[in-house]
Amino acid sequence: MSLIRNIRNSVPCLFRESRRSRQRGAAGVEPLEQRQLLTATPIAELSDEFDDGGSVAQWNRLNEVEGWNADQLNVYDINDTQAGRMVQQPHTAVWYQNWRGPMAFQSVTGDFAITSQVHITDRDDVGGSDADDIPGDAQFSLGGVMIRTPRDISNPAEDWAPGSMLEDGTNNGENYVFLSAGYGAAQNEFSLEAKTTRNSNSQLELTPLGQDANTVTVQIARIGSQVITLYQLPGQDWQVHRR
Repeated sequence: MSLIRNIRNSVPCLFRESRRSRQRGAAGVEPLEQRQLLTATPIAELSDEFDDGGSVAQWNRLNEVEGWNADQLNVYDINDTQAGRMVQQPHTAVWYQNWRGPMAFQSVTGDFAITSQVHITDRDDVGGSDADDIPGDAQFSLGGVMIRTPRDISNPAEDWAPGSMLEDGTNNGENYVFLSAGYGAAQNEFSLEAKTTRNSNSQLELTPLGQDANTVTVQIARIGSQVITLYQLPGQDWQVHRR
């Protein structure tokens, strides 16, 4: 399973992150991909506070790993554009059904939690210029964290095929869960988006957060075969979002 930075459309998304892991012995079964029996991965060294630009080397890029011919990020760096953050500014892209967006990721198996502070701003150099940080010029624009089953792709022209979008046991399409923050509702306000995609069949839910919630800490935890998403607004308690 991959730990992923997920980003969509024109929003510069700024991350701070830490992770913790609780191992479950010798092996764990991948909940998003039942065909693989995987040894639990020690991940104590995978945490990144994004205070060293050199740590960009420990993050993989999906377009490079799977051999895609397009880099969907206009800006991608750690501790450079902004101190103490990973910054991703994408071209237009989307994670939905058989479409894939950009990501920076590390691989892990077993039980784990990935936690990241996400800071959203809009781009006044693209679309309308306004005083707020809501990236509302597009239909949607969000970024956050994702867990995704890796696909056996190195040459997309030969290896890629669309998922059936059916519960037919193939699981050969996109399989992931993500929790993202940004703009996704009709009103001019921030929102959370929780999305589960199984064999490229995406089901999503949007939760409005208001016009001032451009910073939110999000977490996805895997415990056995269960996945839980949580979030925390500044100065508030953690909320279990979906399970």
